[in-house]
Amino acid sequence: MSFLTTFGSWLYDFVLGIDVPALLFAVLVPFLIIYVNHEIRFRRLRMIDDYDNSFRTRLSVVNQKENNDNETGNPTFEYVKSKYISDIRDEEITRRAGSKTAQWPTSEKIQDLLAAPPSFFRLTANRRLMFAAVCFALITYFGFAVSFERISCFVSTGACSTSLQNLVFVGGIGAPSADALRFGEQVLTVAALAFLGAYIATIRELLRRMAVFDLSSFTFLKQAAETLASVLGVVFLFRALPDPVGQVTSMVSNETWQPAARISLLWLAMAPLFGLFPESATKYLFIRFRQYFQWIKSEDNRFTEVTMITPLDVIDGIDYWTRIRLEQSGIADVQALATYNPIMLFIETPYGIYQVFDWIAQAQLCHIVGVEKFLIFRELNIRTIFDLERAVLSKASPEQYDQIYGGILLAPTASLKRTSAIASTNFILPGSDPGKVAGINEYCQWAYGALSVHDKAITLAIEHMIRWITDDLHVRRLRRLWIEISKSLGPESEMLPDGKPLPV
Repeated sequence: MSFLTTFGSWLYDFVLGIDVPALLFAVLVPFLIIYVNHEIRFRRLRMIDDYDNSFRTRLSVVNQKENNDNETGNPTFEYVKSKYISDIRDEEITRRAGSKTAQWPTSEKIQDLLAAPPSFFRLTANRRLMFAAVCFALITYFGFAVSFERISCFVSTGACSTSLQNLVFVGGIGAPSADALRFGEQVLTVAALAFLGAYIATIRELLRRMAVFDLSSFTFLKQAAETLASVLGVVFLFRALPDPVGQVTSMVSNETWQPAARISLLWLAMAPLFGLFPESATKYLFIRFRQYFQWIKSEDNRFTEVTMITPLDVIDGIDYWTRIRLEQSGIADVQALATYNPIMLFIETPYGIYQVFDWIAQAQLCHIVGVEKFLIFRELNIRTIFDLERAVLSKASPEQYDQIYGGILLAPTASLKRTSAIASTNFILPGSDPGKVAGINEYCQWAYGALSVHDKAITLAIEHMIRWITDDLHVRRLRRLWIEISKSLGPESEMLPDGKPLPV
């Protein structure tokens, strides 16, 4: 009954004294994020329309004349277009005269949207996001209300005892003691620090989702739940261990622990960190201590040093700041860049279409052959996956290139040697001495020799290797876009006017 009375008193004080700064944070921040997300949608739709007009329109006309059929378009580009209009209902788009067809093409939908853009509140998608953000706004308001109250208490010279402190008091009947009130203040301070850390992490996540146009109702609900869980988790931990160092020291020395008058410095540092990295901290502790639980399968970490991710900095043209910008789009390593949709990357980042194509083509070569061989190839004028493909598979390519680049592709790298050493693996060499076991260097030398039994053998073998390593779906997607853009530029772009004719 005492708790209900305290809660009613605090709720009464809350209703009569709305915290205006906290209310502004709770209302304006979600609204601005959703509004900017709305602006990003139409800005990128204009870029998609420009791309369509620059490359696709002319190419579609050429294909229809050549093939005498109905060109359905590139699935890669169609996916990019649908991403930004899939949550817009047809009745929310103002159809222009002549656009009313049985099957409304995506390109026409985009043109109609850009011709008469609907207002912010007219789109159901925006209203849905606003509704989903209510829970996040409520948690934000209470979090900032407590945080601003604690800040005012720190800068105030008088007493700072409110009914909110009584709410966190766990004691007997009657008025709380001075020690209980002081502990209530400490709990509120730790909760405020945890909330500020969780709020910073939440804003980062919302901005990251907004950058790749992945903001949804689930995002707001998830961030609200994670913020609340982080604050409650920190409060429970602090309630159990208000002074971790002092309590452990007292336990070891078999002395009685006395509550401290001030919050432990450890909690002042850890509370916002627990808010910033709620899941990461939990997962880290679980991974590190899982070895003590025999019913959980252990991990084979022997190959950690040879399975590290390849950073984006190895790509020519990507510096530190560009790497940070790409990481905001969810591209953290070379493999992610190699498999990313090039048109999507062009639309969602400030980089040019040809720059994006060059980066992805480089990343695909690096991802397929490994960073060591990629850097060696680059010094030999092979920068992208298509450079390697043309050097070996082009009709005009001399066969000597097969031997030159085949020697690099089959060369034992430091990573391969470390992997063989960690696995303690030797290789069996077929031949005159059946069952002979050899190390990695001798095995690679034997493999190249086995492919060179006659003059044409190494050519056929290396060309076959290039065909299978360049047959990944993301490589085929980039190749098709490459060819389409190349066709849209026209045959006059293939060489200078005084150049020698290309080989047939």
